[in-house]
Amino acid sequence: MSIFKSLSVQKSFFLIILMCALQSAIAQKTEEDYAGSEKKPKASGKSFADRLYFSGGLGLSFGTVTFVQVAPQVGYRLTDRLIPGIGANYIYYRDPFFSTSFYGGSVFTRYLIADNFFAHVEYEMINREVEEFGKIERRWIPIGMVGGGYRTNAEGLGFSVSVLWDIIEDPWSPYQNPIIRAGVYF
Repeated sequence: MSIFKSLSVQKSFFLIILMCALQSAIAQKTEEDYAGSEKKPKASGKSFADRLYFSGGLGLSFGTVTFVQVAPQVGYRLTDRLIPGIGANYIYYRDPFFSTSFYGGSVFTRYLIADNFFAHVEYEMINREVEEFGKIERRWIPIGMVGGGYRTNAEGLGFSVSVLWDIIEDPWSPYQNPIIRAGVYF
């Protein structure tokens, strides 16, 4: 089991470095680079509230198995193409033999490659119950997601779908690769 912990730490560190590099590499242009040019980033003229980006997911399933997920996200448009942000996640699961809940948070960066296509990098920590050596305890699980997706190009309300890959692949992760998400944003 110590091999998995060592690999998780290495992959977590790699993902954090990758996210920082992506943000700094994309954000190299400054306002002076656009001085006297008509290519000034459109987001720079908007107010703080207008630059906020709200999205998330909601999952519901009732019957023999009950599944409820609430996963809001908020981002900030640094430019029209670059959106870093944070998110929260809560999952409740119950079947006839077992019930549990997961909760956690995430940081992400989304970069619009083209009008409707985006790259997405996210680091999430989920707290969940795990059973090890016959003992159940809660543990924080690192999840590093890399991928991309498609979004509708709408100003007010839109829809997006993404395909992500958990590069950490912690054995206790609640996700299986690939991770497919669909959601709304406004």
